[in-house]
Parts: sequence; C-alpha cells; structure tokens
Amino acid sequence: MRWLARKETYVGMWKEGLQEGHGVHTWYISDPSSTGSALWQQQNSYDGEWSKGKRNGRGSFFYADGSRYEGLWKDNLKHGNGVFHFADGSVYTGPFVEDRLVNYKPHDTPSIGAMDLPLYIDDLLELDEDAPQQLSAIRN
Repeated sequence: MRWLARKETYVGMWKEGLQEGHGVHTWYISDPSSTGSALWQQQNSYDGEWSKGKRNGRGSFFYADGSRYEGLWKDNLKHGNGVFHFADGSVYTGPFVEDRLVNYKPHDTPSIGAMDLPLYIDDLLELDEDAPQQLSAIRN
C-alpha cells in the first residue's frame, strides 16, 4: 500500500482495513514521486509486528540518521525490553516505558591517563608481539 501524499508505504498483513501481523511501514523524507538518485534515500522504517494498526509486539525501527531500536512495542510506543543504537555508536540496552529509556545514564567516554583524551574504537590497537613498544610510543 502506498500513500504518496503522506510519503509512506506499507507491505504486510491487514485485517479489517488495519495493519495486523507482520509488516514493514516506511516513512519517506525525500519525495517518493521524484526521479533520480535522491529517490527513497531518506527514510524511517519499522519492520515488525502490528495489532489493530499500531506497532505492537516485537519490531525494529530504523531512523534516517542511522540510529535504530530493536525490541518490544505497545500502542506505537517503545515499551518493554529493547536495545537502542544511537547514531554516534553508543548503545542502550534495557527497559523502555511509554517510549522513554528507563534509568538511562549516558556512558562516560573512556579516557587515556591524565590527558583525558576520549578513546574511540578506531583508536584501539590490535595487540601483537610489539604491543609494549606500541603502547610506550602512544604514552610519550
């Protein structure tokens, strides 16, 4: 089903005119009626279970910025256990209540010694027999 005026599509099961069972709903940010390379590039999408036209049960929501949520839904809201992958690469695993993270504390960025430089995954070394020399060179 396509709603061009609303820039949405749905592929999945229906019951009495409402989304029911498994389906994929996509909200397009760019104009789906356009042509060329921009067609369908920016989008949010949900792939999961539906009940009475609402996200209910297990499903995954993919955001245009690269973040995503995988977990339980109730009446279109994240509700229950889930995992949220933020666009910056950080991850929250735990309970959600009515679309909100429960007891979420942003992680502290690991640092190196007194210099207090942020440590990113790309900065990690693959340790081998030269590891002590590599680490010594970083500290100096």
